[in-house]
Amino acid sequence: MKIKNISAQQIFDSRGFPTVEITIQTENGHFTDSCPSGSSTGSAEALELRDQEQEFHGKGIKKALENLNLKVIPAILKQEFFNQREVDDFLIKLDGTKNKSMLGANSILPLSLAFCRAFASEMKLELYEYIKHISKIPLNSYTLPVPALNIINGGQHAGNLIPFQEFMIIPLGARSFEESMKMASEIYHHLKKILQNKFGLQSTNIGDEGGFAPSFNKFSSEINDDTLPIKIIENSIELCLESIDKAGYKGKVKLGIDVAASCFYSNEHDNYDLNYKGNNPVIYDRSKLAEFYNQIYQKYPFVSIEDPFSEEDWQGFQTLISSNKKMIVIGDDLLTTNIERIKKAAKLNCCNGLLLKLNQIGTVSEGIDAALEAKKNGWTIMVSHRSGETLDDFISDLAVGIQAEYIKSGAPCRGERVAKYNRLLKIERKLKKK
Repeated sequence: MKIKNISAQQIFDSRGFPTVEITIQTENGHFTDSCPSGSSTGSAEALELRDQEQEFHGKGIKKALENLNLKVIPAILKQEFFNQREVDDFLIKLDGTKNKSMLGANSILPLSLAFCRAFASEMKLELYEYIKHISKIPLNSYTLPVPALNIINGGQHAGNLIPFQEFMIIPLGARSFEESMKMASEIYHHLKKILQNKFGLQSTNIGDEGGFAPSFNKFSSEINDDTLPIKIIENSIELCLESIDKAGYKGKVKLGIDVAASCFYSNEHDNYDLNYKGNNPVIYDRSKLAEFYNQIYQKYPFVSIEDPFSEEDWQGFQTLISSNKKMIVIGDDLLTTNIERIKKAAKLNCCNGLLLKLNQIGTVSEGIDAALEAKKNGWTIMVSHRSGETLDDFISDLAVGIQAEYIKSGAPCRGERVAKYNRLLKIERKLKKK
């Protein structure tokens, strides 16, 4: 593959902060990718290099762009690469740190993504076909992931009192990806009407990922502080179910939840404050929290629960897995798409699902390695976006290429969210023609 030029530039993500975009020019065309950014991030994630200056509230990327233009791109242009693994190994070695702290994962990842697109073009393959090729996953035909759509936002993704971060609908009863998106769209707009009728127009404001972010002010004023967070959580679940029922999809659409428990864990006291966004603490220890998760799992049609405990609370994850063999317990902050943490979680029996986020680890090859390790353990894989996103739709091809069971990219709302779903619709149409 002959590289004519590589350029690095600043663009803005969905939260209005700068991020890195890379364009690689070859004889076959231009290949562009960019890096997303998370808000509730695991401490073991690959480092996102930011300037930490007054400009952009400390989120500037001048240093990252300087590294790219003065060090990384000139070094790349002196090399010859024949496959994705060679590129990624070169970038990892050039950085030279365990957590990508020299160059920053926000510099390394868009390069890795753009090279992957360029190699796919060179081999005259669709991107998902090339990813399947380099993953060496044996399959006779492709399947598309089931979407998990975040329709109610809480936690750090919304300015309300909902302690848990995401309430997702999962259209498991759909016969195609196209039908699953029809279901999701109809449910989402039913939810909007229900929220407006019950809580007023302000309840239809949306969070970072396009889901509604109701405040529940009218509802919460009638409830004792000790039970408020539990009532808010259960009310959020019941609103999702009511919307599913109104749309006519009862029994066909299940639920998923992302707790993001690291956000309300106290390391000092080794407990969890479910009212961390309110005035009066509501404290749960890990046993009581596990009991609550089992209660809602029995009461409601849940498929999965993500990050039910803090990122280093291996004991909490073990407690939940041992008490409920059917639940898909997904590690995000716990695992950070890191193969060593995946191996540890498998050994300790902490998870049976991986949330795969490429910017947590930094390169396509490392993301594929994480997926293969999860598959080796018989885990479920959910490929994921980040709360600060761009229009880049790489993860859609990734999910198909590694044969992930699920993909989450937020609500069926906002351009940077639906870009991923729209790409999957196109992939499905291509596959149907074949």
